[in-house]
Amino acid sequence: MTDATAVLRRRRSLRLGRRVGGTALTWVSLGLIGLLVLVALLAPWIAPYDPQAIDLSLPLSGSSSDHLLGTDQAGRDILSRLIWGTRSSLIGPFVVVAVSTVLGLLVGVVAAWRGGPADAVLARMLDLLFAFPGLLLAILAASMFGAGLLSPIVALTIAYTPWIARTARAAALREKERPYIAAWQVQGMGPIAICLRHLVPNIAPVVIAQAAINLGYVLIDLAAISYLGLGVQPPDADWGLMISEGQTTIIGGAPEQALWTSGMFFVAVISFNVLADGMADRITGRRR
Repeated sequence: MTDATAVLRRRRSLRLGRRVGGTALTWVSLGLIGLLVLVALLAPWIAPYDPQAIDLSLPLSGSSSDHLLGTDQAGRDILSRLIWGTRSSLIGPFVVVAVSTVLGLLVGVVAAWRGGPADAVLARMLDLLFAFPGLLLAILAASMFGAGLLSPIVALTIAYTPWIARTARAAALREKERPYIAAWQVQGMGPIAICLRHLVPNIAPVVIAQAAINLGYVLIDLAAISYLGLGVQPPDADWGLMISEGQTTIIGGAPEQALWTSGMFFVAVISFNVLADGMADRITGRRR
């Protein structure tokens, strides 16, 4: 009996440790994301140098007291460009995710609530959009309408809207069958009021978790566009562009720009994914 009690306590402590560890990791990720956003907002005040200032007397210099992370091939301060690159690298993903979340939530809720032919037509339209990879669509848009962030942002917004719409539709279909929806209908409340006041707030955590997952993917997609030379253009600072410029100096023994920028990517993408996993676990725990 004593051994069984000890095993049970040990299992409970392990489960508790996992929950606490997961929660701590989620909070760390949230803190890192908040720090990145703060760096983006305060870039003009915390960057030690002008990110576009060229100093041909210091090309590819290593770490020093004047340039903590060294300089690139044009003598520009890598730390300053990383700080300013945080702004351009985060604005695009946040815009894409914000707009696609609103559009996807609208389409998903309408499809679930209306049902019938409307649901079937919207579902087929979403299936059609799923057939086009977001990155390929963004490259095509940038090639047709010119390099820059606007065309890839519009293309990725279209590409990521179905992901939110599918999640919102599935959650709305489950929520629609709950007794409180029928109760509000009996009391004479209209469909729009029921959806805005009750249905949408109840499915919002699931949609937000999907949006957090999308942030990491959109960050990579937009960086890939800049890496290919179709996104942010020189001399502006952007993480994808910095990796593209830094790869040519790795063989020459100056990997600082590519390595530090890749490290920033790693931190940002992992933080978004861990935050999304933590939110999903929390939602699943509540349902249980």
